[in-house]
Amino acid sequence: MYEIRKVNENVFYADCPSRVGIVRLYDNKVFLVDTSSSKDAIKKIKKNLDELGFSIEYVVNTHSHADHIGGNKYLQDNFNVLVYGYGLDKEFINNPILESIMLYGANPYKELKNKFLCSSVSVCNTIPDNLKDFSYLELAGHSFSDIVIKSDDNIWFIGDTVFSKEAVDKYHVPFIFDVNLYLQSLSKLEKLDGKLFIPSHGPIITNIKEIVSFNIEVIRSICNLILDFCGCKRMFSDIFKYVFDFYHLNLDYNQSVLIGSTIRSFITYLIDDNKLKVLFLDNNVWYVKI
Repeated sequence: MYEIRKVNENVFYADCPSRVGIVRLYDNKVFLVDTSSSKDAIKKIKKNLDELGFSIEYVVNTHSHADHIGGNKYLQDNFNVLVYGYGLDKEFINNPILESIMLYGANPYKELKNKFLCSSVSVCNTIPDNLKDFSYLELAGHSFSDIVIKSDDNIWFIGDTVFSKEAVDKYHVPFIFDVNLYLQSLSKLEKLDGKLFIPSHGPIITNIKEIVSFNIEVIRSICNLILDFCGCKRMFSDIFKYVFDFYHLNLDYNQSVLIGSTIRSFITYLIDDNKLKVLFLDNNVWYVKI
């Protein structure tokens, strides 16, 4: 694991659970797409890059989740590597505690400040307008302002803009911040022209339309699950328990906020789509199918 895999003369990736993209700039200078989940992970990747004679010029983060920015601080502190990000995700990279605050909806207790939800602080800069080494496109929804990055070789690093069949089989409810925006981004992703699409997790993709269609079906199935259950009025705790029971999910600190937040995002989508309505009865908030 963490071996450097060659795609072509200019594009590589580090083979690890949260994949790191590597694009050659000039000579043996490269930039990284994300930095994996931790200091230990990026140290192994850096060692393998050193053995190939590659030197890291800068990092571009696709979004702010901890498993994508975990190596930022190590590279900055030890090698003065610049880090670039985009939109609201850039602010979350600069202030990782915001991720736990957002997921919990208040000041998070200590168990929600762990490395899986709250990475180390790193300094993230706005992508300069004159940086011509790559092109990028905002495809948000999984996070606030996810970007996908295209090398000059027409190869796309697509972060977490799609979820693999393996990931859905394992987790069932993938994290989504904005369901409506995510569906819009899937529609844009499907139209991209590329030789290859490299996600952060799961198999390398040659047929982008197939995986997009799969992700749309996943969204629809979760929507229908919640709608069917809300044929009678339900409180959030009812919906939360039903989803966990239905998919046989294991409840822990991380899953409670990750899946809990995602369920709320689906409820928002269904309310805005006029399929659910909110009732305030007996000092409780209820949701019911329209």
